[in-house]
Amino acid sequence: MDPILQFYHETRERFPALVAETDRKHQATCGVDDIYPYLWFEALANVLNATMRKGTGLDVAGKVFDDMRHRFATGGAEVRNCIDVAFVENLFDSVRPDDAQAYWARLPDLLKHLYLGFHARPPCRSG
Repeated sequence: MDPILQFYHETRERFPALVAETDRKHQATCGVDDIYPYLWFEALANVLNATMRKGTGLDVAGKVFDDMRHRFATGGAEVRNCIDVAFVENLFDSVRPDDAQAYWARLPDLLKHLYLGFHARPPCRSG
């Protein structure tokens, strides 16, 4: 199986509570029911962003962050690229700095490094 598709299916299995909302966001972005894993992981980041804006779901976000860190550390180049450009680069989008603070503190250092490599600054004041 293609490594990105395998990563996609395994992530869906690990986080079933996030699948329906992520699928809705993905479908709204793509306008079709086809699977575009990179866009699905972008949608997953946006689902987490919505919880950040509400100040909820820190435990769930933390579990996703930890899984992404693990998968980045152990996955191949394709999976690492997907995590970097589809997931991490889209985290904290439209999240106010005060709302981002607890989630940024919870984000593993490896993912913080990826985020900073793209955005050049943390999403909150205490970065």
